[in-house]
Amino acid sequence: MNNYYERLRNETDLINYLYEYITNTKNMIFSKNDIKNLYFSLKTQRLVVLNSKPGMGKTELCKSYVEAFENLLKPETIKKIFIPIKKDFDRADLLGYQGLDEKYYPSKFARELFELNENGIPEPKDDFKIYFIILDEMNLSQIDFYFSEILASIENNENIELPNGQVVSLPDNTFFLGTINSFTYESSRNPVSGSVKRRANIINVKNPLNEILEIESEDKRYKKFVKWINKIISQSKNKFNINEDFLNHFRHLNFEQSNFNDENFSKPLFNLTTSLNTNKENQLTFGVLQDIIEYIFFSNFDELETLDVQITQKILPQLSGSIKKLEDFESFLDEYSLEKSKKIFSQMKQDATNNMGQIIPLC
Repeated sequence: MNNYYERLRNETDLINYLYEYITNTKNMIFSKNDIKNLYFSLKTQRLVVLNSKPGMGKTELCKSYVEAFENLLKPETIKKIFIPIKKDFDRADLLGYQGLDEKYYPSKFARELFELNENGIPEPKDDFKIYFIILDEMNLSQIDFYFSEILASIENNENIELPNGQVVSLPDNTFFLGTINSFTYESSRNPVSGSVKRRANIINVKNPLNEILEIESEDKRYKKFVKWINKIISQSKNKFNINEDFLNHFRHLNFEQSNFNDENFSKPLFNLTTSLNTNKENQLTFGVLQDIIEYIFFSNFDELETLDVQITQKILPQLSGSIKKLEDFESFLDEYSLEKSKKIFSQMKQDATNNMGQIIPLC
């Protein structure tokens, strides 16, 4: 086992390890209380659902949390099953189905969780394992339709009947991590039913940028923001540090060759964030900022020129709300003379006069 494991004396040490791994090794922006809450929520109810608007790092947090345990324990101790939920995902996608030939075709989830052989029959489990199931974008389909039997098993330890009639149960150390995008932000998502809420710990993931912007001193706000940006840059550099891959080789080279200072890189990003995040509809998120930063680094062109392009492509297409509430954003565009963005925003303002002063998203 990992040497760190030998030094763990109690759960406080374990939580400290998880926090250090997620925030330092994976460069994610979460507080120790966030990680502590995730740990005890999952331990208590075995199903934790992370809820927020898109781009808050929910999926990456789930993966990093499981990876931390993989790094801590023997690799064969941890079994991770990642399931991206699609529209119309149903019971057959989760547990498999009985074909017209009367043969049982187990799903990946059923095979790996219940340790089924090629005939769909559970095999003896000799070794201790911890199972982590990540259900990504859970509410793209109706959770009750595809997950009802699992929910009942989580709550009451009920057996699960597979499509071939075989009865199985959840292994003792099985934990479910789910992510959902709030249907108030994404109309394609389904609301979460009361039965799901009752059986899960639902954690609303906060936008860490908002906590930074609540700091009273502007100087301290900016310094904290720069520290946050450096974490994003470190995370991106690690992601593309694969020299054997042709494209990632050049992405990584551009990261290494770039040398942006606060004045021409971080300050405009800080002012952009400040101009938008007082407006609930248009708050920047971790994911959007990371996309913008990577574009600037990959392109290796003038910082403001590339930021201007990214605002036209990442910010303006989803911008909404009253013209009045976007005055700070317009002032930001003027301050840095971002001509491409100013031209498009000017047209959006003109269109808003026919819509009671409300900006309509470009798409």
